[in-house]
Amino acid sequence: MSLDNTGHVQDNSPSHSAMIARFYVLPQLTGSGDADIFVAYSNEAPSGVLFDISFDGTNFNFDAGGAGGASASAAAVTGWNLIEVKFNSGGNFEYWVNVDATTDPATGSFSSGSGTIEAVRMGLPNGLGGFSGGKVSYDSYESHASTPVGSLLIGDANADETVNVLDYSSVQQDILGNLQSGQPDCNLDGSVNVLDYGCVQSVILGG
Repeated sequence: MSLDNTGHVQDNSPSHSAMIARFYVLPQLTGSGDADIFVAYSNEAPSGVLFDISFDGTNFNFDAGGAGGASASAAAVTGWNLIEVKFNSGGNFEYWVNVDATTDPATGSFSSGSGTIEAVRMGLPNGLGGFSGGKVSYDSYESHASTPVGSLLIGDANADETVNVLDYSSVQQDILGNLQSGQPDCNLDGSVNVLDYGCVQSVILGG
């Protein structure tokens, strides 16, 4: 999903005092601003923001002030970014940025505050946040009640849950315009090209 103005997808299934969500995001915005990219609400209307994640051109900002919690920031990288968050009412809000939540410690944590999540919106629910243009792309959203989600298998272009020589062909097919269901953008730079062949080879060789 790519958005260049106000838009979002909404998930009304959480209804939990604890929630883990993982998604990939590729910000390609111009000018300056601070755009909300993920918002959790206390009802499905939605209203009553519990926490939100925004992008200010340099950092991802995590803010649980709506739930009476705290806030923190983490640096973004050029290209696709992996974000995973854990909201735990009455406990800690943990966030992972470009690390795997199933194997790596959290990038940071702070007080969650308290509340029950009834809906979340991923996208640009409040528009570009002052940015003059560009777009934000999203992929692979997944949420759990308590189990960490973790990263996708990078280089698995054909989505068969392994990285081998078959993925070279899938990268080639994606370059030719036949979109693949896996992860052909192996180096996460926001485009699929010949550099991804080398990335797949590196993964196969254990690099």
